[in-house]
Amino acid sequence: MHREDLWPTLHVRQLRDPATADAIRAVVDLFPLVHIHKMTDLALVRRCTGVVSIAWHGDYYYPSGTISNHRWIADFASLPIVELDQRSEDHHEMNHFVRALPRLPPCLRTLRISESLVEDPDDLFEACLGESHLTSFCLDRVHVFDFDIDEGIRWSGLEAYSSVSIDEYNVEYLVTWLTTTPVERVEFNQVAVLNTLQDGTQAFYRALFYCPTLQHLAYTYSQLDGLASVDFASPLPMATLDLSGNGLNSTSIKGLCCGLRSSNVVSLDLSHNILDYESVQALVECLPFTRIRELKLNHTNIGDEGCKQLANVVPHVASLQHIEVSHCGITDTGADGLATMLRATPKLQVLDLDGNGGVGVGGIE
Repeated sequence: MHREDLWPTLHVRQLRDPATADAIRAVVDLFPLVHIHKMTDLALVRRCTGVVSIAWHGDYYYPSGTISNHRWIADFASLPIVELDQRSEDHHEMNHFVRALPRLPPCLRTLRISESLVEDPDDLFEACLGESHLTSFCLDRVHVFDFDIDEGIRWSGLEAYSSVSIDEYNVEYLVTWLTTTPVERVEFNQVAVLNTLQDGTQAFYRALFYCPTLQHLAYTYSQLDGLASVDFASPLPMATLDLSGNGLNSTSIKGLCCGLRSSNVVSLDLSHNILDYESVQALVECLPFTRIRELKLNHTNIGDEGCKQLANVVPHVASLQHIEVSHCGITDTGADGLATMLRATPKLQVLDLDGNGGVGVGGIE
């Protein structure tokens, strides 16, 4: 075992030696959680973990046939697994995994599925959320297998397939989960919300953005149809909000800014959205009425005019300590405005101007 696997968290990787398992068992009670990687010998897992909670990492390494073996799954489901991280580009393997999900232990609280290929997204959402007690759910670059795609394209990678989307068939599972479970964390990357949802779109957005227990929401690089019509009249409950890369328009930004006022949000990321004058103006008007400490506007093309808008308001935002405006088309003119802001805002700890080719040495100074 490597030293970094022993502290501050315990990671067990590809363990095959019973003597090593016994040595781990002697100290495992010192850790609240043990991370298991690339292991299928469940007797050895039990031998080294005892009754300590487990974070299980699949990482492509389920051998052929193992996850579909009913006896193995039954034994696996009896382990005290509280966190599960699975990824596989083999749609057969993921199909077996999805079928196994409802049998996993009720102590499971965190599920992360990333860089994977699934056969039926509706089955995925039902298996993940139908009877679950999850408080943290992440879908990151999960794609849908298409039998009509020929072999030559299929092996070109996940991007050849369409991403998982939220539609009229699976939205009910999400809304029920968000409104009946103490959800704390949601991370969706490349998970589209489609207009075909009709009334379900607003029900989903309302359940998502106003889940009262939610602490962290990251919904990124996705097509979010209907977001502009969401009523953000009430303050948002989450502490961190990441909506980067969603192509948000000014109407969506202005609506969101209403929800930021008097909200719990302390970290806001709107990077990789093209923010026009109206969007930035809506943001700067709401900032003094927020608790935001960290603001990320990288790759938003706000330019010098946007910098001027920010510079005028930041000294009046008592909480703000960290601003990122990298790759935003800023020149020395915009940097001068930010420099003036810095002199009036000694509490600001970080200002990231990286990647603004128009900012010379004088602007940085």
